[in-house]
Amino acid sequence: MKRIKIRNNDISYFDKIMVIYMTEKELHLRWETETKYYNIFLTKDLFGEWILDRHWGGKIDRRRGDTVTCCNSYRDALKKLKKLRTVRKKRGYI
Repeated sequence: MKRIKIRNNDISYFDKIMVIYMTEKELHLRWETETKYYNIFLTKDLFGEWILDRHWGGKIDRRRGDTVTCCNSYRDALKKLKKLRTVRKKRGYI
């Protein structure tokens, strides 16, 4: 099995986000505003597939949501992360 290394320059296009932790098999990103938060976990499952696990909600109200997306490859996951960044920017997180 080929190992893919997560490097800092892979997420260099993400500005003003908190990189909570990053290892060879995991990445946790967090965006925040005064009233909302958005977490993304990029992990490898037991079958070696990359999973995007997203959680969002309000800091004041109790509205929350989550979704899980399977990705074909690490690069595919990064492309989806880039699209999510664009949406976060439009919604005032960045």
